[in-house]
Amino acid sequence: MEDFLAKLGVKGIHLLTGLLGSSIALLYGNKVKTWRDKVKAILIVLSGATVTGYVTPLVLLYKPNWIDAEYSIAFVVGIFGMSIIKDVFQFLYDFGKNPMEYLRMLRGGKK
Repeated sequence: MEDFLAKLGVKGIHLLTGLLGSSIALLYGNKVKTWRDKVKAILIVLSGATVTGYVTPLVLLYKPNWIDAEYSIAFVVGIFGMSIIKDVFQFLYDFGKNPMEYLRMLRGGKK
């Protein structure tokens, strides 16, 4: 399994710690009531773990002296990974509706 993950460019331990971090963030965030919410929660947790798998090495590349805290960094990235995915998709949705208006708004113009 580790060979497969290495081909994808991720470490299994990063995915595991990201999964745990995302799960903890979900516990303190939204309330899961229906089956649809449960499926959505599972996908959100998996997205947080995926973000952890790819972002943790980038953080360690930027701050190589944090290598001793690699697993802690992966855990924290997992906690925030779900929010990162949510914000990226919100940006893509807003930008896709009207790109020029969105760029004007970013430059400080009014809607």
